[in-house]
Amino acid sequence: MIKRVRFKNPASPHEWIVSKVSLSQYQFNVLQASMSDFRMQLNNWAQLHRHNIRYENSQSRLRNGQTEWTAIVKINEEEWGRGRAGSKDDAEELAAQQALNVGKWSKERKN
Repeated sequence: MIKRVRFKNPASPHEWIVSKVSLSQYQFNVLQASMSDFRMQLNNWAQLHRHNIRYENSQSRLRNGQTEWTAIVKINEEEWGRGRAGSKDDAEELAAQQALNVGKWSKERKN
């Protein structure tokens, strides 16, 4: 069983991983994946604080024929993040990352 690791003021989570050279490749991949799943982190936070979370997705065609997805993450109907990518999942992941990183965690929003 692999336990989730919480970081307490590391220089970076990746530096912590590198220092744990005894990890197997599988354990390393699982740990790295758990650190980069921003949708899951945002969802866990929203559930813990009883906030409603919703993604709005739209698709558009670029001039070169490729598809671009735009995702907007809303918490309690307020926009917290926006992401654009070639797939819907990647756009949602970028939107969640932005919501977690762009200063939306001010004191008045921690409830």
